[in-house]
Amino acid sequence: MTEYDSKGCHIVGYFSKEKHSLMNYNLSCILTLPHQMKKGFGRMLIDFSYNLSKIENRIGSPEKPLSDLGLISYRSYWTKVLMHYLADFEGKDISIKGTRAVASASDGAASFL
Repeated sequence: MTEYDSKGCHIVGYFSKEKHSLMNYNLSCILTLPHQMKKGFGRMLIDFSYNLSKIENRIGSPEKPLSDLGLISYRSYWTKVLMHYLADFEGKDISIKGTRAVASASDGAASFL
């Protein structure tokens, strides 16, 4: 992923994934350059990896073990995803079965929350 400014494009981070993961990993490695952290690029890369998994009709999770920062990033990502999902149900009854649809993008969603 790059960021564009008046001097051109500059790398901010990247992710990699296996095409055919036996363990259903949707992400092998994610990196945001240190000077680009805390700007939302990591969350964007995580979201992009899950959207690719949806297109591929695959359920997956990131390769484990996660680094300390990786675990923090995934917990933050899934907290935000679920909070947005639950906000749509204000004043309505919800159940665990109903929230399963949002978490189905990853078999690892529960382990991050």
